[in-house]
Amino acid sequence: MSSILKVDTIQDQSGNNIINESGNVITIGASGDTITVPAGATVSGFTSAGIDDNATSVAITINSSEQVGIGTTSPDTLLSLEKNNAPIIQFKDTSGATDEKIWRVNGLNDAYRIQTWNDALNSNQVAYQVLRSGVDVTNHRFYTEDSERMRLTTTGLGIGTTSPSRQLTVSGSTAPVIAIVDTGTSGTPSLFFGDSSADNVGKIQYANSTNSLSFVVNSSERMNIANSGRVGINVTSPSGLLHVQSASSGASVNSSGDEIIAENSANAGISILSGNSNQGQLIFGDDGDNNVGRLQYDHSDNSMQFITNASERMRILSSGSVGIGTASPSRKLQVVDTNSVVSVKTSNDTYSSVFFGDTSADNVGKVLYDHTNDSLQIQVNSDEKMRIDSSGNFMVGKTATGIGSAGAEFKSDGRIFSVVSGNYAGLFNRLSSDGDIVQLRKDGTTVGSIGVASSDNLTFGATTGGGSGLLFYGAGGTSPIILPMKENAQIDNAVDLGGNGNAFKDLYLGGGLYVGGTGTANKLDDYEEGTWTPGLDSVSSSNAHGQYTKIGNVCTAKFKISADGSGSNINITGFPFTSGSGCEQQGVSRETESVGDLYFIRISASNTVGTIIRYDANNSITSNDTFEGQITYITNT
Repeated sequence: MSSILKVDTIQDQSGNNIINESGNVITIGASGDTITVPAGATVSGFTSAGIDDNATSVAITINSSEQVGIGTTSPDTLLSLEKNNAPIIQFKDTSGATDEKIWRVNGLNDAYRIQTWNDALNSNQVAYQVLRSGVDVTNHRFYTEDSERMRLTTTGLGIGTTSPSRQLTVSGSTAPVIAIVDTGTSGTPSLFFGDSSADNVGKIQYANSTNSLSFVVNSSERMNIANSGRVGINVTSPSGLLHVQSASSGASVNSSGDEIIAENSANAGISILSGNSNQGQLIFGDDGDNNVGRLQYDHSDNSMQFITNASERMRILSSGSVGIGTASPSRKLQVVDTNSVVSVKTSNDTYSSVFFGDTSADNVGKVLYDHTNDSLQIQVNSDEKMRIDSSGNFMVGKTATGIGSAGAEFKSDGRIFSVVSGNYAGLFNRLSSDGDIVQLRKDGTTVGSIGVASSDNLTFGATTGGGSGLLFYGAGGTSPIILPMKENAQIDNAVDLGGNGNAFKDLYLGGGLYVGGTGTANKLDDYEEGTWTPGLDSVSSSNAHGQYTKIGNVCTAKFKISADGSGSNINITGFPFTSGSGCEQQGVSRETESVGDLYFIRISASNTVGTIIRYDANNSITSNDTFEGQITYITNT
């Protein structure tokens, strides 16, 4: 059974409508009423055209898609708010002083903003604003104290600037700062740099535990700043203020040179690159002069310059020539100063050396000082050639003094020794003109000389004080002679050979001796002493012996002979030289064995026998007669 109640209006006891139907619109309740749907109850099939604000239009519309529209009856989003001329959404905290607890969100034309509001002052401050151009958002703006602090544009985010030029631009008039703060003490706050493969392929990170800053490139640490302020590039524990490492060398750093370190396990270096007409420099300074020292390379002429105490001291030219005290050396090494000194000093008592080398050996030549014996040695072709010993003696070709070994020796007292094995010991050569080849001096005055005359004739003698000398005259090699000289000039009949108390001992002549003149008659061409054996031509003899002296063509023959028989016209035979052809010649003999008579010995011309004739012209002799005597005769030679 069903019951149907048909009414248009249901009212309460006060006459207020509870439900009222007018056309197709049913109104529940009246103004100020609360409509409650009990828990567990379901209202089905309910549709609403909106919530009337008691004006002439619908204020809120909820459609069948549960989309809410305020100011519109056709919302197309979950919540649509529409109003002509700057729609505003307000959030207000009603506790306490409500005038200052208001947030408003509004949109006007192409701007949308969030702002705070003060009802009492009727004022606001913008907190956020976004602008668009058409459907494109052009920027977002963020405010504090009604001043823009940050803007996000299509280019990037700007803090302190309204026109960022990068993805993040921070600008400020007084030292803008970006802070990354770790709330702990052992964390590692970082700034990451990434790409499509990884968001942290690069990093700047601060290790709070060690208070060090590191820079990571390609996922590996490349630079580190330690808490001491030391900077390490490719090294995590830098040993100096700046430590650049390609690979560890294993070496330790000297504390006197640890400001800048360049390290590698192989070659290591530092490059200074400049223009091709400019200079690259290492500058050394102090509080008195900030460039008192410099190491400078000039690319305009490719020279290296060394400056100390603000003045250039050394230069290396592009040719490799080194100048000390000069900027334009003309040799490989040139030292210029008022008192130039080059010192080579050893730290012990062994050797100090200057080497000279070539492509085959770096010490083929040496200048060496031996501190063990204080000698200076000069070596050529890897062998010692000259030496000065500790006494000042200069030696060539030998290492010790003395005439027992070959070499030249210049003694510190002025003497010169020359010792040669199998060759001449000295050579003096004068070119072109005649004259002295060697001069001999006493206290600076020339007293003698060895020289040459007429191109090839040797002279030797005194040059002053009336001194004598000799000219060794060649005469073309046909008749060589030795001529006397006085004061280095030829002279005749003025130079003695020997003197009183200063005689020569022996004179050996192969030819004659001219005495008192140069004619044939003045020539003494022979002198001879010897023995000869006399004989008797008609009788036998005994006790025979003889001596002779021949000077020139005069022979003095002494003899002694005994007759062993008697006879007359007996001749003594065997005289040493044939007599001259001009006439007969006579000598004297005495018979010594019996009566002591005087006998003459007569040699006829061109003969070697002499007839015995007694003083009374008796030419007979008897047995046992002994004759002793001599005869001086002219020979035919």
